[in-house]
Amino acid sequence: MEKVLSVDWLPRIDVVLEQAPADVWPWIVRTEAWMLDLRSEHIEGPAAQIGEVRRVTKIGEAGQSVSSFVKQLIVLQPNERIVFKMLRFEEPIGGFEELVGYAIYNLYDLRGRTLLIYETVSQLTTSRMSSEEALQAVGPEALSGVRRHWDEVYVPKLNALLKERRRD
Repeated sequence: MEKVLSVDWLPRIDVVLEQAPADVWPWIVRTEAWMLDLRSEHIEGPAAQIGEVRRVTKIGEAGQSVSSFVKQLIVLQPNERIVFKMLRFEEPIGGFEELVGYAIYNLYDLRGRTLLIYETVSQLTTSRMSSEEALQAVGPEALSGVRRHWDEVYVPKLNALLKERRRD
């Protein structure tokens, strides 16, 4: 009998942005404008409304598709919160075959500035990895890599878009 392991993937990112939530919100709804290594495409359901299903594809440095998963929009509270239910991987990713969980963006008003909190609350399942390999794949080093990627790639691009829009 095949042994199946499940591990939790729980990154959380907190970022303070200099603009108000109403100015940040359009970019939270359109993350592909600043998360350039993730391509998001509509699959079914009402576009940009609760029930929409999207495919998110990770794009590698050479422009190739690396991996993809499917998510559904389940909460949409303009200027405050957007929640996606992660439904499945389209193919195994890094030794993990199954994905269930949520990707959550919360915006909090800090007197004209915004506290953006992004969280993934998910469970990854594998029958291909040892428990040590699975735990290492979601451990402190992997979480630090996510934080670093946000700090070095996503946040600077988001800030640039917000500043550009303010000049318009």
